[in-house]
Amino acid sequence: MSSDGSSPLSGGVDVGTIVLHREATRSHRPRTNHQRSFAVDAAIALSSAAALAHAASTSSHYTWWAISGEFFAFLAVAQGALAYRLYRKPMSDAALRVAVWGTVAIVAVYVVSRTVGIPYAPEIAGHGGVARPGRSIVPGANKHVGAFDLLTLAVELLLIMVLTGLMTKQARQRTSAKLMWVGLGIWALAGISAL
Repeated sequence: MSSDGSSPLSGGVDVGTIVLHREATRSHRPRTNHQRSFAVDAAIALSSAAALAHAASTSSHYTWWAISGEFFAFLAVAQGALAYRLYRKPMSDAALRVAVWGTVAIVAVYVVSRTVGIPYAPEIAGHGGVARPGRSIVPGANKHVGAFDLLTLAVELLLIMVLTGLMTKQARQRTSAKLMWVGLGIWALAGISAL
């Protein structure tokens, strides 16, 4: 035993030094149990639900158009990664903006695919139609909107709202204003195309 009361281990290292080293390394490990608000938990659940919906649809989309299947697989991974990132630690306003606008883009692609169509898409044998620019890739696409589609769309719209709500006040106001202008632009285009 040494003069300060600690007992040296073999090699001259005392127990107190080991305990202090362990405590120091524990404090530098990433923590996953940060306090999350209900809104963050809701965003995790919504992003996970959207990821599962896209994962479940990947194989059926891949069978009639490989690019569509790969796109759905990418969406499943991206939305799953978002849920995991939200779970791990709080996100910055910049990261939340990327998540919001990425989700807006997903919603826009869905709406376009079911209305005016995706320009220059190849013929899709599974649906028996030839795609033409400005026409839906799915003949009678508005008839191919099911409950699963609408549920996933609702989940993604809620996710946009919740992610925007997680931002700081100034970032939330700017993002909300931009979302409003995008929405007004879409309504204007829809009105013009209906003429």
